[in-house]
Amino acid sequence: MGTLASAPLAGGAPRELLENVQWADWAPDGSGLAVVRDVGGRNRLEYPIGKMLYETGGWISHPRISPKGDMVAYLDHSLQGDDSGSVAVVDLSGNRKKLSGDWYSVQGLAWSADGQEVFFTATETGLDRDLSAVNLKGEKRLVARMPGTLMLFDISAMVAC
Repeated sequence: MGTLASAPLAGGAPRELLENVQWADWAPDGSGLAVVRDVGGRNRLEYPIGKMLYETGGWISHPRISPKGDMVAYLDHSLQGDDSGSVAVVDLSGNRKKLSGDWYSVQGLAWSADGQEVFFTATETGLDRDLSAVNLKGEKRLVARMPGTLMLFDISAMVAC
């Protein structure tokens, strides 16, 4: 946990924005941030900062704002300290939808450029995470299988999978 801060591109001191932040993601237009932070012993997803969309006794990771800015995808982990979990989205009204089943290990998440799919890296057993995608109906597809503990950080709009 830490303090979220922004720093000017031209240099200078960072400006502190919010404490107890674990994850953050900028809106596509740069107008605001989605954050995951601890509040009262619970993990909370907010977008914009101060507007709670989802809260859990487990933990939330990899929040990613959709290209249109109308939803936030995230990984929902039910047990603290365990990276098992599922892929979910929540709209700006707080309507949550679980897009995948539970994974033994799930880390890494990114929206497709058109906002129709969420890509993620996960495994049902063992340590080798596959790259998969799931659409907003919950239909999953395998994109790539490879050995190793793969973790997705981002996808270029130029990549067609």
